[in-house]
Amino acid sequence: ELISNLSSDSRSNISIGYHQSESTDYITTTYSPELSAQRHLVIYEYDNVNKVKYSGFDLELGYRNSNHQFQTSYNYLDVRNSETNTRLEDRPYHQIKTSYQWNLADLKMNWLMYATYQKDEAVPSAFETVANNSFLTLNSTFSHQPFKYFKWSLGLENILNTFRSYDTAPTQF
Repeated sequence: ELISNLSSDSRSNISIGYHQSESTDYITTTYSPELSAQRHLVIYEYDNVNKVKYSGFDLELGYRNSNHQFQTSYNYLDVRNSETNTRLEDRPYHQIKTSYQWNLADLKMNWLMYATYQKDEAVPSAFETVANNSFLTLNSTFSHQPFKYFKWSLGLENILNTFRSYDTAPTQF
């Protein structure tokens, strides 16, 4: 694993990392078309992979001052079964996370927005086609503490709700 922090001051952060590793007896989940067809649900079962290889890199950027904080990160990850050289299911190649926080300490108010984008997830081979193999979600939370022992929050989650979906084989359901 290699990590480099390129920050020039305490307010900003830039870091780049590369990682590669292996693990043994990795527990994962795999899609079960038989159980899914029997129960008319999408069912995953636990599975053991003898040897797994991870490789990827991360890029992180951040900035903060007394009232504002911004962070964003890009992650590329390739997770493979070392014996078959196939990707493990439900692991995306690309993921971007971004957050912005506005803190008004004098008024005891805080607003946070958080977005996640994910693309190119390894899909189960039992699915015929992939209707949407990426998603973008946006979450927002506002909180206010007008008194010492009273705090209220309002949150909105999955505002964009563009999650991926699969088309299953007609014989399964």
